[in-house]
Amino acid sequence: MPLKVVLDTNAYTSDKFRLGQGFKTLGALCQKGHVEVLLPYIVKREFETQLDANASEIMVDFEKASKRMAGGPIPADLRAALDDLRRRFTERKEEVLASHAANFAGWRHTYAVNELALSGDHAVVAMQNYFTAGPPFQSAKKRDDIPDALLYQEVVNLSQVDPIVLVCKDKNLAKSVANIANITHYIDLNSFVASPEVQAIISQQEAADTAELLQRLKEFSADPANILTEYVSDHGGEDLAGTHFSSPSIPGDDREAYIYMFGDLEGIEFDWGSATYHGDLIFVVPFSGQGDFNITYYVPKWDVEEIEKRGGSYSYHNDYVVEASEQAALAVNGMLRVKISDDYQPGDDFEDMIEDMKIDAVDPPVLVED
Repeated sequence: MPLKVVLDTNAYTSDKFRLGQGFKTLGALCQKGHVEVLLPYIVKREFETQLDANASEIMVDFEKASKRMAGGPIPADLRAALDDLRRRFTERKEEVLASHAANFAGWRHTYAVNELALSGDHAVVAMQNYFTAGPPFQSAKKRDDIPDALLYQEVVNLSQVDPIVLVCKDKNLAKSVANIANITHYIDLNSFVASPEVQAIISQQEAADTAELLQRLKEFSADPANILTEYVSDHGGEDLAGTHFSSPSIPGDDREAYIYMFGDLEGIEFDWGSATYHGDLIFVVPFSGQGDFNITYYVPKWDVEEIEKRGGSYSYHNDYVVEASEQAALAVNGMLRVKISDDYQPGDDFEDMIEDMKIDAVDPPVLVED
């Protein structure tokens, strides 16, 4: 019987287009009949809503950025090409906006995801818990927890028939299922793949001595000039450009800042104790580091003293708000994917046997001062 796996919305949101190694390994396990992904209605709708909003946001950002660029002193042929591209995107706007959800539908079809209908009985119990602070509600009448309450009822019901794996980062939901028989919780897909059940499946299909490979990777990374550290230093911050993060130290009402330039990361450390083998000589290892990033944020004009205290600069965004910029030290945590060559032999020079490296995931950064 395949392992039955339910992913919370945050598992999908963390990798919207399912390009990371966790989803790749999950897909391979599905295709080989080892795993069946169950998709509750509430998770599907919540994620699809996020996908639609994300597509709309990207489209708006593209239109604004392309108009700004075309309005500058760029070569005439590039301006014409940019105007034509914007026109084509506008003509096919509905298709573009629907593409994210269509991609998700294609993924569900490819991996035979089992979509579960919303149960009226589950909704009734969830709303009873809403008023009485039943699980997973931490207090009565907390509307933000309603989707989790519906998911909780679905997972509990499923566990009465078969063992269920729940992949979920939400601490309240995880706590609510912690002592329920037949439910096993993992914080993310990487942790699920690292589980004894999945590692046993992978080991049955391969003869590689993964423990020896992992030890060699660990020893190799201890050299100050190794290519793993160099790669993370050069590329660990790339995916953060254009994103935003929250911090209590950021001035302004929303405490949010946007990253628009990044530099190299320093002080790289790997957590080899938490590294996961994904099969096919692929390892995923957590890393941490920090670097200087250029960030921007918005504050009311009467709070410019806070910007000056931080050593930042600002310009007037409108009559009420200023746009502030500064260089800030950010702590970065992420995952590095390492692929060892299929031709690897124990006596080979290990650097030559590393076939490919990729930043598999990066968490939202935090200010070092926090």
